[in-house]
Amino acid sequence: MTPGSVRRMLESDVLHVALVEEESFDGDAGSTSLSESDLLAELARPWARLWVYDRRVPLGFMLVWHVADELHVHNVAVHPQHRRQGIARALMNEVTRYMNEFGVSRSWLEVRKSNDAARRLYESFGYEVVGERAAYYADGEDALEMAWIRSA
Repeated sequence: MTPGSVRRMLESDVLHVALVEEESFDGDAGSTSLSESDLLAELARPWARLWVYDRRVPLGFMLVWHVADELHVHNVAVHPQHRRQGIARALMNEVTRYMNEFGVSRSWLEVRKSNDAARRLYESFGYEVVGERAAYYADGEDALEMAWIRSA
């Protein structure tokens, strides 16, 4: 397997990332995927940060919003054929590096209550379940709210 690397997303990545997003949520009735135009809009937002895991083409990506000293993780997606290869962990490592570099004091995200693998990944980075949002997803599934708070 060719090693990959995490880098900032470029406009030229939009088509591949939209495909990763579509494949990641294909058949997931409660989720909507970001389109090419959505991704271009995110790239233009000054508070949005997007990273890709690149192995000749993007195989995973992460979208976060950085406002003041807080970070909201909006999307983490890995192409289904490339899961369980450490791609999401590599993306989380990069966002952790970013949070340290820019002094982020708090980060939060929502994750499907049924997505144990993602929850365990986030917990391994210090996120804790802090709440629940009933019927958060379009299919009625609840979301767990998870937060990371910088230690004093």
